[in-house]
Amino acid sequence: MSAHIEKHADDFTVPRELLWDVHAPDVSWNSHREFIIGRILARGDIEHIRMLCKFAGDEALRAHLRRTRGRTMERKRLRFFENILRLSSREVDDWLADPVRRIWDNR
Repeated sequence: MSAHIEKHADDFTVPRELLWDVHAPDVSWNSHREFIIGRILARGDIEHIRMLCKFAGDEALRAHLRRTRGRTMERKRLRFFENILRLSSREVDDWLADPVRRIWDNR
C-alpha cells in the first residue's frame, strides 16, 4: 500500500495528504462521510474529486453542497462544482450572497 493513502475496510481510499489535521487511520467512510466529502470537495485535486465522484456519486456530492451551502469552499471552486454537478446558478448565488459567508471570503 502506498504511503500517501489510507485504505479502509469500507473500501474507500482516503488521500492522506487531505487528512493533515486528523489521525488518518481513525477516519472511515461509514463514520465520517460528511467530513470526507467536504474535505475532498474543498481541498482535493482533480484526481481526488474523480475518485470521490466514482465512489459516492454526483447526487451525494450535490446533497452535501446543499446541506452545507458550500461553506469552507472558495468561491471559484464552488462555481466549478456548480457547473460540474449541475447546481442551479440561483441556488449558488444565494449561498455566495449570504452575509455570514463574507467572513470566510474576506479572510
